[in-house]
Amino acid sequence: MPSTVWWTYNGATPGDWGTATNWSNSAVPTSADDVYFYGRPGRGSAVSNSARTVKSLTLTQDYQGTLTLNSTLTLSNGGGFYGGVIAQPNGANSTITVQQGTFEVIAYNAGSLSLNSSGNLSTFHVNSPATLKIGVGGSYTIGDNIENEGTVTVGDGSLIGQVTFVNNAGVTNSGTFNLNGNSGTIGVNQNSTGVVTNTGTFAYNGGNLNDTVDFQLPFVNNATGAKLTILAGKLNFSRAGSQSGFSVVQINGTTNINAFAGLVVNSGYMQQGGILQSTGGSVARIYGDVTMHGGSIWLGLGDLTQAGVLHVYGTFTMDGGTYYVTIDATALWNDKIIADTTINLTGQAGLDVTTINVPANGVPKNQSFMILDGDNGITGDFNANNVTFDLLGVYTRSIVPVGSGPEKVYYIKT
Repeated sequence: MPSTVWWTYNGATPGDWGTATNWSNSAVPTSADDVYFYGRPGRGSAVSNSARTVKSLTLTQDYQGTLTLNSTLTLSNGGGFYGGVIAQPNGANSTITVQQGTFEVIAYNAGSLSLNSSGNLSTFHVNSPATLKIGVGGSYTIGDNIENEGTVTVGDGSLIGQVTFVNNAGVTNSGTFNLNGNSGTIGVNQNSTGVVTNTGTFAYNGGNLNDTVDFQLPFVNNATGAKLTILAGKLNFSRAGSQSGFSVVQINGTTNINAFAGLVVNSGYMQQGGILQSTGGSVARIYGDVTMHGGSIWLGLGDLTQAGVLHVYGTFTMDGGTYYVTIDATALWNDKIIADTTINLTGQAGLDVTTINVPANGVPKNQSFMILDGDNGITGDFNANNVTFDLLGVYTRSIVPVGSGPEKVYYIKT
């Protein structure tokens, strides 16, 4: 029969999980038991030296001891970590696995929690369809690689708090990883080399465009079905990968930037394959330098309210891949690419333009695809499919945006 059991050991030194008399029912917990560590007076720390499977594990907010796992722990139905410390000193031999249900890691009242912060690098594994929920404010130190096949949610929609990865820990995501909040930091300690490797869906949903979450683990989209989606706010990848030298690398998959959202890449965005797009033909904002060696850009069919615009607040370099453009001669505003410094289109880069609703006299130049360039001019030669550029003075004009020098606008004629 399922039962609720709790830790009753009161000693000054850690007690043995495997000793029956240390439990409320005088029996070592089984796979049918919900296990609790309460903060009642004198409740001591615990050590588990054998592989354990229980229904759920909960460390309550008032618990002040340490649960040390020298072997694996499997939770068939989640639980919660609200107080105390969890240590996993034996690395892979101390893995925690959540098979289903929800496991919460929440530091109430702006408190702090430590998950394996001082042990060897270990693993917190989230099976499908299980959920790991981290945060509502507070401070969290995590020394586990989070391996997610189910769902991980960080933040409660308004505040993420401070989550710091140590021990070179990172994230391997093949499920769904959600960041929900208009502020907060997902950080690393000074010498950590952790990274996010994504083959599933990684999504940020903040507030308005001025709301920013700082994410200090470099990011890699690494599979055909992988998705990096920024729904609202700015997601700031502020650290370069130790091998790639970039903040975000897309080997394959899709990077999608919604309207009123932005991707911030302090050490640049590099795309080898896959797709860079904006949902609904909106503005895709990337704050930092963009380098494309392959893949494609799809910004959709533009109109006055849904222009297909790629705005790079930095340098845009494309020496491979294809920029796909759709021009509708009946629309008031079509696709644009803007770079605040330099646009370099060269090598095997291609521009592939499709026109629809073309009148007999052609597409008016002010409704054509536009390249808005910074002070340095467009450099390089590239492949243009179904289109030729008109760089003559008659189609070149100067714009003086706020806080910037003259820009040149290049139209294409179809």
